[in-house]
Formats: sequence, C-alpha cells, structure tokens
Amino acid sequence: EEAERKNAPFRIMADHAPVLIWMSGTDKLCYYFNQVWLEFTGKTLEEETGNGWADGVHPDDFQHCLAVYVSSFDQRKKFSMEYRLQRKDGAYRWLLDNGSPIFDATGEFQGYIGSCVDITELKLVERALKESEQRLRSIVENEPECVKIVSREGKVVDMNAAGLQMLEADTLEQVTSTNVLNFIEESHRAAFQEMHERVMRGETASMEFEVVGMRGTHRRLETHAVPLFDENHNVKYHLAVTRDVTDNRSLAEQLLQSQKL
Repeated sequence: EEAERKNAPFRIMADHAPVLIWMSGTDKLCYYFNQVWLEFTGKTLEEETGNGWADGVHPDDFQHCLAVYVSSFDQRKKFSMEYRLQRKDGAYRWLLDNGSPIFDATGEFQGYIGSCVDITELKLVERALKESEQRLRSIVENEPECVKIVSREGKVVDMNAAGLQMLEADTLEQVTSTNVLNFIEESHRAAFQEMHERVMRGETASMEFEVVGMRGTHRRLETHAVPLFDENHNVKYHLAVTRDVTDNRSLAEQLLQSQKL
C-alpha cells in the first residue's frame, strides 16, 4: 500500500503524458504500460504484460525490434528504434521508441523504461520526399544538358551523366575529387572563379568558357548558374545548367570566315 501511494504521482503523470510509456523488469518482460499505450492498442494491461505487447508489432519489424531490445538490454545501454505497432483500429502506425535502463540509488539495475512517439506522418513525408527526389534525379539524369552542384570551395558535389560526358569522366568520383577549375581552360579560370564568387554572394550569372576533358578534348560551354540557399537563407551551393556550344561556335566561325573570303 505504501509503495502504491509513492508510485501514484508517477502513474498520474505517465497516464496523462502525450506518449506511449512502458516499463520492463530485469527479466526483460514488460510489466507496465501507461493509459495512452492501452488506449492506442485497445488492449488491457494483462494482455500487453510480459511479451503480449509484441503481438502487435508488424511481422516485418519484429526481428529487428527484438534484436535491438535484447542487445541493448544485455549491455544496459539506451536505444532508439523505429517499428510499426498495430493500433486498435487495425492500422499499423510507425513509432519511435526510446528506451533507457533504470538503476536504483545503489546503482543496481532495475529494468527499462521507454517512451514511444507516433511518427507515421513524418514517415509518410519522408517517403514522399524520397520519391520526389528519385523522380527529380531521374529527370536530371536524363537531361541532355549538364546539371551540376558546386560547393563554396569550388568542388563539384554532384553532376549528371551529361556533365560527366562533357568532361570525359567515367565516374562521378573523378570529378568530385578535384576542384572544378582544374577542368577549365587556363585562360578562362579567373572569369569562372569570379562568376562562382558572384553566385556565392547570392547573384545569378552566365558565361561561356572552355573546358579540357580528361582525355584532352577542348569544348566550348555556356553555363547559367544560380545560388542554392540553406534553411538559414545562406548560400550553400552554386547550381548550374551548362550546354555544349562547341558545334555552334565552330559553325559561327566558319560563317565568319566565308564572309571574309
């Protein structure tokens, strides 16, 4: 009765907390779930006690959930994991479960306490963003013009297949491992650097310049660059769309020569 009286404030707080709370003993078995958990699953404390709660874990997540729990428990360390738990209406919801070991005043291990937050909406947003990124990546990769992202330091962070072809590179690593200026014809480097600095100040810029590919081919390119901002509205990258105008330039020079004859 005395222990029940001492635990009353905790139970009141736990039952009104906006998260699902559980506790387990030194035998790894759960003996407490707050009212929010029980309302979520639609089950009684007796049904969830022990390993009963695990019946609600999605079959595809069960082994991972069990492995994280047991491994962390045996090492007496905190854990954080995501898994799907069945709600009382039958729907599976994604939970972020954070567990911590409990020790008494003498340092003796008493079990675990954990709290779960429903992150289903966040997972749906993440999935939508990933699918959107994949669609965008597919569009960019099939774009016939070069699309590249350059860091403040002048390193290429990403480039599509058309850009690699322009630079006669077989892999993206061949481009990202060096400064973009190393591909630019020497007489155009200063102008390109000036354009890059303008973009990093938040301006848009365009220019023509020559590049020397990895196999020594000279090509004339026309680029249009814009700044990319971070969440604090600071310029983080230089995004450029570049097209090969070598053939156009050659044709213009031929026409100019024919007019002189």
